[in-house]
Amino acid sequence: MRTDLRNLLPIIFTISLFALGGCSEDITGPAETTFGGDVQTKQISVVQDDGVTTYEGVIGGENLYAIVVPDDWNGELVIYAHGFVDAGEPLVLPEKDNAPEIRDRIVGMGFAWAYCSYRENGLAVKDGAWATRQLQYLFVSSVKAKPSYTWLMGNSLGGLIGIELTETHARDYDGIVTLNGMVGGTKAELDYLAHVRVLFDLFYPGVLDGTVIDVPEEFDIYADVIMPVIAAVTADQTGLGIISRIKQTPLPGRDGQELVTSLVTALAFNFRGFHDALERTNGACPVDNFDTVYEAAGPGLLPPDVLAMINAYVQRYDRSIPTDELFDRYYEPSGELTIPMIAVHNQHDPVVPLFHEGLYAAKVAAAGYSHNLELRVMDRYAHTDFPANEAADEAAEALTDLRTKVIAGGAMAISN
Repeated sequence: MRTDLRNLLPIIFTISLFALGGCSEDITGPAETTFGGDVQTKQISVVQDDGVTTYEGVIGGENLYAIVVPDDWNGELVIYAHGFVDAGEPLVLPEKDNAPEIRDRIVGMGFAWAYCSYRENGLAVKDGAWATRQLQYLFVSSVKAKPSYTWLMGNSLGGLIGIELTETHARDYDGIVTLNGMVGGTKAELDYLAHVRVLFDLFYPGVLDGTVIDVPEEFDIYADVIMPVIAAVTADQTGLGIISRIKQTPLPGRDGQELVTSLVTALAFNFRGFHDALERTNGACPVDNFDTVYEAAGPGLLPPDVLAMINAYVQRYDRSIPTDELFDRYYEPSGELTIPMIAVHNQHDPVVPLFHEGLYAAKVAAAGYSHNLELRVMDRYAHTDFPANEAADEAAEALTDLRTKVIAGGAMAISN
């Protein structure tokens, strides 16, 4: 699996990824509405432009929202929950993960569209669910009409947010589409990243500063993470080969370059995201491998003595009970999928690996709702950094098919 260092330099650009025009007319002034007690919502503008009307404003003083209604509105609403944004970035309407292109495609099909920033970035599952839920009330208040059907769509981290809304407020929605969603839960994602980091540190000691839960406050993602990791793996690919064969670290990839990209992606997110995770847990350990027995991903993939060495010497962490309960509330999926769902996921996703779908499917099956879940696996290596027209096509097709299932009775929603 020899790969020249120069061939791996495009990884830098992959990591850096994670992570409209015409005349317009403002036809109304600001308005304020209160939802859910003390939640103040201020409408900033209503603009008619090129066959659509866009309502924009803020929820709670800082959470930006937008509602887009085409002139040929079919009476149905799609509510979109966006993915992870680094904690230090500004609060803006969703711009990444092909969100603008997906929005335009869905609106072009006659659906109304509603989305928002959250009041905070990072692992904002709790706030994302709260903010996304407000969009239903905002839509009725702004458009002065109640949708005949309301569909959820969640992208990446937004997939988990959509699952929370689906499982806890199923009566309010008719179906959900997730796109490369983190549907296995926060704990599963953080533990995966931790497994990758502790195994990397075991096989490549001293290459990265700090530990899983002691990431440097100041770092340069290229100089301190990407380039040292690429150099270390290029010099000795033994560790990479072992890590990719461990059950707990299923690095996505079809060749050496993609495996290295997945390794770098996980390690970079450890640096980018774990300060935010620790802030949410008040400094308590957010990951757990204390009782993990590291195993080979399949029979004969690794010698027993290698596995014995890993389990004897790998760094161990223990997530506290209060932190475990915190993640359970915000949010650990239950599998209570009482409305139809179509999950679209890339086969080789380096950010939210495909194992998330298996974890959620198992919970749905245990709860007795497998008939409501359909998984569509796309044969590509990417998270959301692939051609926007393909992302829009896949989202539109899934929404169309979901709608057909519900309306035509191909899959009946079960009231909770």
